Amino acid sequence: MKKSDISHQQGFTLVSAIFIMVIASMMSIYIVSTTVTQQATSTYALQGVRANSAAKSGLEWGVRRALVDNQWAVICTGANNSFVVDGFNVSVACTFVRHTENGTPFCVFQMSSVATFGNYGGTDFVQRRLQLVLSDNRADPISTC
Repeated sequence: MKKSDISHQQGFTLVSAIFIMVIASMMSIYIVSTTVTQQATSTYALQGVRANSAAKSGLEWGVRRALVDNQWAVICTGANNSFVVDGFNVSVACTFVRHTENGTPFCVFQMSSVATFGNYGGTDFVQRRLQLVLSDNRADPISTC
């Protein structure tokens, strides 16, 4: 091999090494960003499930107060029906209508529960709204609604 051929090949190894380092760096950045995205997605999914559970507890609380404790007037007249469950602000609203069908009186309640965590527009904001419609078909429902 001539001396001139060797001088033209100098630096080729350096270019190859830089190329491999750039590719390895790009792959590392991709892996780290994918991992962070997966963790954030898991966190948001978990918060969504927790918000759904908090909203469901609000509906259960409202049904208990309206039908079992016979406090439907307190629940359905716009009173403060808000409370906190594990950091989630839960608000329960209720409306009712009296009906008579085939001479049998009954009440239909419509409840909604909203569970919220964080501030709207924030990265930790999550909100779930659940609705429930139920009727009171006890022997004497008019006395209860």
